[in-house]
Amino acid sequence: MSPMPNFHRLGRCMRDRGRLADRLRRPLGAMGILLVMAILPGTIPARAAAQPTEVNTCGQVFSGNGFLSGDLDCSAFTTPGFMSVKILGGTLDLRGFTLTSAVIAVECTKSCRVVSDPPGGTIASGGSGTITAVAGIKLRVSDVVINNGILSASLGKIKILDSTITGIVTTPNGAITADKVTLIRSVVTGNSVPGIRGRAKIIDSEVSNNTGVGIDGRATVKRSMIFGNSEDGIGLTNRVRVTDSSITGNGRAGIVLSASSKAKILRSNISGNAKQGIAKSAFPVQSGRVVVREVTITNNGAQGILLDSGTVKLRDSTVTGNALDGVSQINTFAGAPCKLILQGTTTVAGNGTDPSCGVSRTCADLTSCDPPEVDPTSTCNTSYDVNSGFPGVSWGVCALD
Repeated sequence: MSPMPNFHRLGRCMRDRGRLADRLRRPLGAMGILLVMAILPGTIPARAAAQPTEVNTCGQVFSGNGFLSGDLDCSAFTTPGFMSVKILGGTLDLRGFTLTSAVIAVECTKSCRVVSDPPGGTIASGGSGTITAVAGIKLRVSDVVINNGILSASLGKIKILDSTITGIVTTPNGAITADKVTLIRSVVTGNSVPGIRGRAKIIDSEVSNNTGVGIDGRATVKRSMIFGNSEDGIGLTNRVRVTDSSITGNGRAGIVLSASSKAKILRSNISGNAKQGIAKSAFPVQSGRVVVREVTITNNGAQGILLDSGTVKLRDSTVTGNALDGVSQINTFAGAPCKLILQGTTTVAGNGTDPSCGVSRTCADLTSCDPPEVDPTSTCNTSYDVNSGFPGVSWGVCALD
């Protein structure tokens, strides 16, 4: 006798066949189209990639990718506002060539990039702008030499990589001006104007020998050098973080802090500046909080650190050879906090080398409005109560008090 059929299994098999038939009748989705294209090459023609635009004419406008096919000299076009190249969003590759302009070399109306492959392409401008951008956009520059003119992106962002910005002669602001400026493995040097204006992030770079302030505004500096600028290295900032860097030989202070500032300096050197290493602005300000760790502050032309009030904490640092006080808090705000703290292996000694010290003013390693807090492992030679007049009295916390 034949076995009875399994009607349950048979019914399930029929349902599965029906579902498969339904799927085969449906339109192909995106994955299905890709599968067909993989099985049947040439079923759907591929869209041709847009060809880059050759930029070979002064005043040329393009979008997408463009490139110089040779040096392009637009210096004869001197009409105010003339743009040698206008990018409606996209990338200009200099390809190692030189673009010369009498007014504006490149203008970006949308976010754009100016690059050079191979590196070393140059933009030279004798006018008001090398690369300018309309308000609020992003501008990226890499492997390019900028000679004269400015880089500006009002309310926007500028990112510069592996480039040099030099020889800029005149501008109302700085060589680089934007809401946010990022400088990576680049050099801003020898400009007859301030270096950078805007919130700045400086990484593995150099800002040097500019006329005016090196960096004007909030700054984060990593593994970089800021030196030889005719005014402050970093000027009038309310927030600064410096790590593994040097700020030396600037014509005024190394760093100038504005109201309610927060500063953190780690493993760095702030030395040889014409005035203070770290200073308050010219106006009385509550200077917030300054943390210095594993830092050398030496041979500056006035105080090593000069603040109005707030908290200054030094750990494992050296402050020596500064012309006036080593660390000074003068407290122009009645009742404001005035804390000076030395921790770890900090040494504040040998300051007050200026001839006026002891003659017309009192200089000390620690000058403060409240008694300093000095760890037993830290060292200072002299202290001074800033409220005690001239010659005044010490706080009795240092070795020679």
